[in-house]
Amino acid sequence: MARFLTRAELAAHLHKSERTIYLWHDRGLIDGYDDNGTVKYNLEAVELAMKLNPRAMRDGRKRGTNGVVKPMPITAVSE
Repeated sequence: MARFLTRAELAAHLHKSERTIYLWHDRGLIDGYDDNGTVKYNLEAVELAMKLNPRAMRDGRKRGTNGVVKPMPITAVSE
């Protein structure tokens, strides 16, 4: 299931500023989705865009020359 985040949540997740997220959206690098007046972003689509556009969208989570980005651990969802 896709995970949608607000601009603030996405910025915090990627270690970027909210302005950077806004600029990526404004430049057409990522798509935003309207959720009752709140713009949300598909996390998987943003991470894919970062892989496809590495020069335009550097990953703020990487540190140093040996930075590694690991996926978040999967947690069990009880229903």
